[in-house]
Amino acid sequence: MRLWRRLGALGRRTELADAWSAGRIVPEDGRSWALEFSGRSPTALARAGNGAEAWVFDVETGQLLHTLSLHTGHISAVAMTADGRLAVSGGEDGRVVAWHPRDRRIVQLFTSPRDHVYYVALSEDGQVALSGTADGLVAAWDIGSGRTIGRWEAHSGAVLDVAVSADHRYGLSRGQDVSVKIWDLREGELRWVLRGHDEWIGAARLSDDSRFVVTGGADTAVRVWRTADGECEVVLTGHADAVVDVLPSPDARLLLSCSVDGTVRLWDVVGARCVHVLSGHTGIVRSLAVTPDFRLAASGGEDRKVRLWDLTTGRQLRAFTGFSHAVTHVALAPDGALLLAGDESGRLLTWALDWEYDFGSATGSLRPEAEPALDELRAEVDVPLPSRNDSRPALVEAFARLGDRQRHAVTRTLELADELDKILSRTDTGYRLYMRFVAEDAATREPTQIPSTAERLALLLRPETELNRSEEFWAGYFAEQLQDDLVTLAEAAPVLHREGELAAAEHTWQLVVDVRSHLWDAGHVETQGAMLGWAAVLTDLHREPEALALVRAVTGERAQDLGPDHPATLEATAALASLLSASGEQAEAERMYDDLLPRLVKRFGRDDGRTLDARVGLARVHHRLGRPGDAEPVLREVLAKRRLRLGDDHPDTLAVQTELDSVRGPAPEKPARRRWRRRR
Repeated sequence: MRLWRRLGALGRRTELADAWSAGRIVPEDGRSWALEFSGRSPTALARAGNGAEAWVFDVETGQLLHTLSLHTGHISAVAMTADGRLAVSGGEDGRVVAWHPRDRRIVQLFTSPRDHVYYVALSEDGQVALSGTADGLVAAWDIGSGRTIGRWEAHSGAVLDVAVSADHRYGLSRGQDVSVKIWDLREGELRWVLRGHDEWIGAARLSDDSRFVVTGGADTAVRVWRTADGECEVVLTGHADAVVDVLPSPDARLLLSCSVDGTVRLWDVVGARCVHVLSGHTGIVRSLAVTPDFRLAASGGEDRKVRLWDLTTGRQLRAFTGFSHAVTHVALAPDGALLLAGDESGRLLTWALDWEYDFGSATGSLRPEAEPALDELRAEVDVPLPSRNDSRPALVEAFARLGDRQRHAVTRTLELADELDKILSRTDTGYRLYMRFVAEDAATREPTQIPSTAERLALLLRPETELNRSEEFWAGYFAEQLQDDLVTLAEAAPVLHREGELAAAEHTWQLVVDVRSHLWDAGHVETQGAMLGWAAVLTDLHREPEALALVRAVTGERAQDLGPDHPATLEATAALASLLSASGEQAEAERMYDDLLPRLVKRFGRDDGRTLDARVGLARVHHRLGRPGDAEPVLREVLAKRRLRLGDDHPDTLAVQTELDSVRGPAPEKPARRRWRRRR
């Protein structure tokens, strides 16, 4: 990958050929982390909201390098230069500490006159740091000399963010008082106050050339300001809801913005027009990243997805999943070969992006600068490559990527084998069923050089030592295709279940669970949803012990990762309670329903469908425990609410009626009416 990126830097990106997982960092022991990383740094930083330590990770391997105790109270903010050489942190102890992440050396320590530094920023050359506090104080620090550049009572409310220009001439502070202030760090004084937004300001950014400031706010507007005179250059409107973040190009001629309305917009500042509306997120877009050439962008949102965009065409190139919380931070390497994203819990995922490149010059030959990288590729790939004078750059590219794919296939298979050990053992019943299904499918087809879908899935389940060269290639190639296929399978499985095709539904859910556990992890909410679907099929197949084991695992994972009151946890708990009741474990089911119902009422209300379903489930348990007197009034109340909201003939209404009839028993037959003759 390193060599391919070196070669790619000498060409021009044309289209995305492939993408694969390149690393992950996941909080342990139930911790929740805040992350700091960039697309240029080999280092990522993490801090806990209630801890005084900072963790330093290697981005490529996910390995924890070391832990540093920097503050006497918890760390509130961390910033890092894009190359990762210097970091600065602020904490509740009022300290601002500059330090080297790799060698753990503290460079400078400053003390703020106010406790609790909430925000910090660092100039790209590591010379100047800026800090902001909850009561509106902004301070600037010269890291080299250790002197204070200035302290200002900047805002009447809390400071919400700070930034430093690339040339550390200007500092920027955004406050709760709906203002943005520009500070002259050379003179140590306030330069301009930017007022114009009517409501809360969500983001403020300096352009790389320090000539412009871009802001976005709850009034849905994006404003571009000149640092020379503090005047507004242009107002850009088009978002339907609050603007969350903005990113200007180096010269501020173009900019990106994202919004609560779920869209990302590319703006032409000079023409004051929207070039592209990038739609795809199903929730608030929380974070943005872009390459320096403003041709490639990434966005992360509350739909727990990262989306990659071609800004030239406005087309979505790919969507990446694997998060259990909103994606709050994304970064792209300057060459577009690496994508990093982190969510609210502190999970950091990294993807390598494999691009098609145009290496040709006017003569169709590779430039001479590519020769050193090609020499290394020849030695590493062990495939005879053409020389620079061969005038066939596409062939050079193909051979280079072939070697890269081979190495990638081995890495992916190792990762998937590790993931399998976390959730399903090789002796698991579901795994044996799946492998038998693959064998049966392969036996019914004519031999072919191209693996079938089932065979390629099997490749991802096998240890890399069992794969030959061709199988390694297909393992890497099919991993990307699976992401789309799994969505289709997960949609088909419930349909098969409803139509009574239980064997097919079971096979489908088994495939989804196995492969999703490999591509992401067993704790991913979509994997857990597939496990619940699979358990429902197993219940209808009268295999309650297997179903119970799956639902118990999902409930425990969600309670630990998301908390007991999260909607996904409540869903799993309700499924577990129902399954326990169906399996004859009435005492445990009753305890679970008694704990679940107050949580449902608090979260959704007494008349929500999920609350009513749980009340019916508890009534069913009471009936099975021989307490029909407890069950009947509850069922009557739920039945009345179902009839009022859904009508008499709705399936949910009829199901409650059937449950009530079973509690009351069959209605006694009415006595035959005697007919009397009138006497004449």
